[in-house]
Amino acid sequence: MHFVLLRTRAKKRMREFDILKGVIAGFPAVPERGVVAGPGDDCAVCNFPGQKQNLLMTVDTMAENIHFRLDWSSPEDIAWKLVASNVSDILAMSGRPWVALLSCQYGRNISDDYINRFFAGLHQAADYFQLIIVGGDTLSGAESSFSLSLLGTTNKPVYRSTAVAGDDIWVTGEIGYSWMGLQSLLAADGGPNKIASLYLNDGLSSDEVTFVLDKARKLHFRPELAQEFIIALDGSDLINSMIDISDGLLQDTGHIARMSNCRIVVDACCIPRVPVKDQHLVASLSGGEDYQLLFSARPDVRTRLEDIAGQVGVRLSRIGTVHPVVEGTAGVELYYRGVVVPVGDCCGYQHQW
Repeated sequence: MHFVLLRTRAKKRMREFDILKGVIAGFPAVPERGVVAGPGDDCAVCNFPGQKQNLLMTVDTMAENIHFRLDWSSPEDIAWKLVASNVSDILAMSGRPWVALLSCQYGRNISDDYINRFFAGLHQAADYFQLIIVGGDTLSGAESSFSLSLLGTTNKPVYRSTAVAGDDIWVTGEIGYSWMGLQSLLAADGGPNKIASLYLNDGLSSDEVTFVLDKARKLHFRPELAQEFIIALDGSDLINSMIDISDGLLQDTGHIARMSNCRIVVDACCIPRVPVKDQHLVASLSGGEDYQLLFSARPDVRTRLEDIAGQVGVRLSRIGTVHPVVEGTAGVELYYRGVVVPVGDCCGYQHQW
């Protein structure tokens, strides 16, 4: 197997998806030995020997000073977010989490008490999301890094590449609060009034500002997932394509558009989102770490989807439509108050090297 990593220009920093293109090119074009789907979706999909279900596999890592800061995040919060980010991938394939392996690199400044609190938070999150930690590995390093490999099961996997022209685009929960939480942490020295004047809509009362910022920080540290919604769907055929919003709504919608070779039109006025000033609209839809689900479905199942979401208490919003590619390339078009909003080529988070 050969991994081909190409730099287009000598001085240009390489971005995450540039590397992934080279890595994916090194994998077999046709899945083999029980592999149903390899890289490219939220999870790999394999046959489950002797079972009608498929096995889902994903892995996610949280690294100090990239995904968290020790002066911001409690060890319990880090553990919660690590588990939630992995579970979100499983949900995006219409699956349920099952068992996980944990790898921990502890920084030299980590105390025994910190490690004990991390594991207490890990077990709390595992219980909440209904998965079992079955083993792992530990090591030491200059900074802390935690990686979780999660297996799940599904009766019918849902992919990014199966959106159909005419589908509705739906999103669970609310968008942009995690991004707003991060901005409030970065600008914490200015106090809530300064943060509000920079980012939030004018006219909010002091109580409303406090509510929004508290909610934003809470969701940044402890994302809430739409797990009960996926469980209630129980492998039905109501959803055509799906992805979790980890890198920003616009970028992740673009993944579905490109992999399904379609054009997705999104109306920002229909997105339940953090109340930020218009100049921060694109940023709030690109910040990532919402860990909500974005999916496409036929228009004739609207009522059924809304009924299921209502029964389990999950907010569900119809925010756009899927169109065929007539001219140009597959991608996302964002509208706000009837006007097209330029989003550019990089409208979401990517690691860089």
